[in-house]
Amino acid sequence: MCLMLALAGCTNDRGRKHLKTGKAIGIDVWKQSDLKNNTYENTMRNATLEGVHDKVLIKNADAQQMLFPDGEFDVVLSNLCIHNISSKNGRDKACREIARVGKTRRNSCHLRYYVH
Repeated sequence: MCLMLALAGCTNDRGRKHLKTGKAIGIDVWKQSDLKNNTYENTMRNATLEGVHDKVLIKNADAQQMLFPDGEFDVVLSNLCIHNISSKNGRDKACREIARVGKTRRNSCHLRYYVH
């Protein structure tokens, strides 16, 4: 069974559709200035439309301080997240958290990581 964590911007995350077994957990802080129409409701609507509603759990959480145990996730995806953290220290902290909650560092993926 695979446990996947999708960070911020999970409204538009397509990775969960490829999850054959297990669960996808998405976290977000829901800042409209970062991603228009990024809401819990839209995320769950998209999951329903993709037929994965039963595999998805969404939490309000910040990538800089995740409340998950070390090595909890088989795969960690970061999409539309890191570049929206304004400080270098905050981006570094989020990257360390991603490495911490993943079972191995090789199973982490940062998509669209832009530095301000």
